[in-house]
Amino acid sequence: QRLHAHREKIQSALPHLPPNRSAILPLPIGAEKTALALAANLWDQGFWVPAIRFPTVARNSARLRLIVTAAHTDNDVQQVMGLLAAPDLHYKPEG
Repeated sequence: QRLHAHREKIQSALPHLPPNRSAILPLPIGAEKTALALAANLWDQGFWVPAIRFPTVARNSARLRLIVTAAHTDNDVQQVMGLLAAPDLHYKPEG
């Protein structure tokens, strides 16, 4: 139940996420270089959000893989949502 609450909170804050009932939330980025830079920035802030890129996904379809667990605290969720919304991350949804 805690996992679902975290996932729903993130999905409501990031409405461009594809609809998903999984604990793994794919955040579409597009360019591989951008996805890698975003993942590195999140890592520097203490969050492991790996970049998924070619050949796992098609070229220019890179994404971040945000994995939510029941072990995350409400503060963890708030922090990562704030980082994803921060202008210095330069995150822009595709399309």
